[in-house]
Formats: sequence, structure tokens, C-alpha cells
Amino acid sequence: MLTNYIFETSKQLKTMSDLQKLASAQVLGTQAFKEGKMRVPAHDAELIKLIEGNQVGNPMTLKLLSAWTANWDLANLNNNA
Repeated sequence: MLTNYIFETSKQLKTMSDLQKLASAQVLGTQAFKEGKMRVPAHDAELIKLIEGNQVGNPMTLKLLSAWTANWDLANLNNNA
């Protein structure tokens, strides 16, 4: 599974750039739709691992949540086209 490759260790997460985290959030959103998961990013444990450690109000948190949701929506739209 792709998420196992992306999230091998918590140390690896700390070294991911913001761009890599955004790309991962996008993949996770698409994957969540394909797996039949609800459109609730907070229920995605792998996404939460990307957000962990951010201070309250960190703008990156909103960007990650938005990237996940946007890609869940895109997968849904493509599925219904």
C-alpha cells in the first residue's frame, strides 16, 4: 500500500518538506474516496500523522486538510462523470 511507503517512520515525517506533505495529503484524499471512506479528513489516520506537531493556527494544517478534501472531491467528480 502506498501509505505504508510514504509513512514508514515518524522520523521520516519530520524531514518531509511542506510540498511533499501536500502531495501526500492529495494522494491520501484520492485514496480515501477510492476506499469508500467518508469525506472527513480528520478520520484519516495517515493525514493526522502529517498534521501532528503543528501549532494551533499553523496555516499548513489548513492547507493539508484542504488538499485532502479537494482531492477526495476530484475523485468523486471523476467517478460520477
